[in-house]
Amino acid sequence: MSVMKNKILLLNSPSGGGKDTLGFEFAKNLGCVTRAFKESLYEIAYPMTKCNGYGSFLHHCTDRKLKETPSDLFRGYSPRGFLIHVSEDIIKPAFGQDFFGVKSAESISEEDFERGVVFTDGGFIEEVYPLINKFGGDNVYIIQFCGQGKNSFEGDSRNWIDTDDCHVIKMEERNEDIWPALYMKLILREVVNT
Repeated sequence: MSVMKNKILLLNSPSGGGKDTLGFEFAKNLGCVTRAFKESLYEIAYPMTKCNGYGSFLHHCTDRKLKETPSDLFRGYSPRGFLIHVSEDIIKPAFGQDFFGVKSAESISEEDFERGVVFTDGGFIEEVYPLINKFGGDNVYIIQFCGQGKNSFEGDSRNWIDTDDCHVIKMEERNEDIWPALYMKLILREVVNT
């Protein structure tokens, strides 16, 4: 039986912390399902841009330099700024602060849950509760860490997530100068011992 069976991990780290890389390691080494709360946001925001194709949109939203650079393709915003605008000024006021959490909880099948799920972009407490409500707080783990990027969420709409309704693990080791596969094992050690 996999150590990740019936567990949901939310990687909660400032920009540049290596969340996507760690998600890849969990998927590659343990067969976990990787998810991102922003998946629904991307689907909603893409048609509002002037990008010529979804591939171009994704490239601009994920490239370290491009996502911080204002662009006419994103109506004068940086891709990051545009996504924050769509999320915080359009979607959440209209459909609720928990919208992306609800959509994410709905996207997880029983089979996904059995394999284990890793969210690579945790940063809003409102997104956690739909997961807790569907899967139980004992099965949800918020993993907090810093890496080679920032030490805080300054300039980001996300933040550290703290709640007593699920497990919150604050990693002492920074996710830098440690191989991603080894850092994944450090996280797993904490999950098992919690």
